[in-house]
Amino acid sequence: MKPLISVIVPIYKVEKYLAICVDSLLRQSYGNLEVILVDDGSPDECPAICDQYQNKDNRIKVIHKKNGGLSDARNAGLDIAQGEYVAFVDSDDFIYKLYNALQHNRTSIAVCGIQIIDESNKVTDQICVTQDKKQELYTGKEIIKKELQGEWVLVTAWGALYDAKIFKELRF
Repeated sequence: MKPLISVIVPIYKVEKYLAICVDSLLRQSYGNLEVILVDDGSPDECPAICDQYQNKDNRIKVIHKKNGGLSDARNAGLDIAQGEYVAFVDSDDFIYKLYNALQHNRTSIAVCGIQIIDESNKVTDQICVTQDKKQELYTGKEIIKKELQGEWVLVTAWGALYDAKIFKELRF
């Protein structure tokens, strides 16, 4: 059986985008997912939407908590995550396949490029997306060098798949 991947989605005031995000997770060809929706005290319809998804799909777990911010919500998800791998998806994001890249290269982290899409589904910007969409392999030092030289701006938790061992002691 393929390893379980825990996907943690912090949620606050995103009722307009939440269904699109969760549907993109559930449609993945990689099916051994645990989707953890962390309602961070959202005052809109997000808590109800989360509960509806949990009732529809047994891969979804929902945490309802008092608002504590993005890092607190991610940590709450990490507290219950059971997967061998962990991904963080913001509730207005769509996701891409990272597991194959991580396994193929035997790395602890796989990162994807970013496409910014407007409300009419038009790509308005791309970051770290190569024309041929090829995989590239970097050491940690090479990544830091690229960041410092301004070649990348990828200092985010989302857009990557992580070996869950990283978060045994590391938290937001």
